[in-house]
Amino acid sequence: MAQLIKRQFVEGTPKFDVRRACRKLGRSAFAGSRVALRTPTGEQWLDLVSVARQPFGGEQIYMRCRCGARACLVYLVRGVWACRRCHSLSHWIEAAGPVQRRVLRIVRLRERIGQAPGGSIVGGLPPKPKWMRWRTYERHALDLARRQAKHFRSPLSATASVRLARMLK
Repeated sequence: MAQLIKRQFVEGTPKFDVRRACRKLGRSAFAGSRVALRTPTGEQWLDLVSVARQPFGGEQIYMRCRCGARACLVYLVRGVWACRRCHSLSHWIEAAGPVQRRVLRIVRLRERIGQAPGGSIVGGLPPKPKWMRWRTYERHALDLARRQAKHFRSPLSATASVRLARMLK
């Protein structure tokens, strides 16, 4: 029997961002060629790579992953710091279905035009935010109305209708 593999996502994994650390601690904290990151079993050393930024100058600091790629973000999975590709991590939106993506887009549009975060996708339009221009508000409201109409008139998928029928029995 096949074993179920639980998919891991970037959003639920501890991470280290070298860009954020450089802004917070300063570039001088990363002057060496290596950095030590703590793991549950001890420390893991990662090499730092400095790359010149081309047209405007300056430099960008990356960490060298164990696969050899440069990475700004490394993730801790099973006691090892490595890039997202080495750990086969994905973002949760990549696993979301079309209905979930459609609902998320509607919620984000409603939040953009003034709804409190985490609100519903049904109901009247929220009032225009003080800082938003009327033309922008009307454009977003029209887009929202179009997306809501399309979402609520779309037929249920076959699996959803079977589940609904089972629940109503």
